[in-house]
Amino acid sequence: MALATLLCFTVLALAMLVALWRMRTAMRAGMAATEGIVVGAAQYHDGKSNLFYPMVEFQTAAGETIRFCGNIGTTFVPPYKVGDRVKVYYNPAQPRSAIIDR
Repeated sequence: MALATLLCFTVLALAMLVALWRMRTAMRAGMAATEGIVVGAAQYHDGKSNLFYPMVEFQTAAGETIRFCGNIGTTFVPPYKVGDRVKVYYNPAQPRSAIIDR
């Protein structure tokens, strides 16, 4: 019985990972890719803990410099250091709509 439960949870976890991968791939399909540089971190207090979000700067294909805050925060020291290079996806029609590729 325990083996069947473990197998069921494993299949469910794999299905969720595949669904997330498909959503991420579809989202990036209409976006432009470029390299960004981590220029700092924004700190936000959610009432319980401090969250750190990487601040990234990149240039669009049109030469516009965009600075944005990453959409995933961490409660510990930010996973990126100032100067780290990251892959960025952005909407060419709205370049401030950008995400860091993880």
